[in-house]
Amino acid sequence: ETQPDAKNTLFGSRFSRHPPNATARYAAWANSLSSERLFLERFRECTLIQPTWFFHRALWRSAGRYDDNGATCDDLRFFLRHVGRGGRLFRVEEDLVVYTLSEGLSSMTHRKELVKCRVAAFVKQILDGMWKGRKIHVWGAGRDGRCFLNELALLG
Repeated sequence: ETQPDAKNTLFGSRFSRHPPNATARYAAWANSLSSERLFLERFRECTLIQPTWFFHRALWRSAGRYDDNGATCDDLRFFLRHVGRGGRLFRVEEDLVVYTLSEGLSSMTHRKELVKCRVAAFVKQILDGMWKGRKIHVWGAGRDGRCFLNELALLG
């Protein structure tokens, strides 16, 4: 299938996990998202996992590349910048990657750092962007939702 705006589309794919029970809930959730949900749930989690990404070089430049400052979650920030500037997302509906859980990974980012990245993008894209001046309501906030709201409250 050809995408009409391939130079502005971040492509990804479904994936399987090794071992199969590693982050089973996340894998099932990410692999089951509809095209619309890939965009709508971007502040919940990275809806296309980075090991599956492929994209045009122009997208890499326009979304600002990865950050060189050594900060955490550079792939998530790149993903959110891409979507925030109007970039598209597309998932190939077959497993193209076996995502292996390795013990002791130095690249694992703490959950709270990921929330900070998501909140910063949410504020920029939603609260200071398309919904500026509007009220929002949050319900059903579990552990991560509460963490998101607490981080949001720190910003005022």
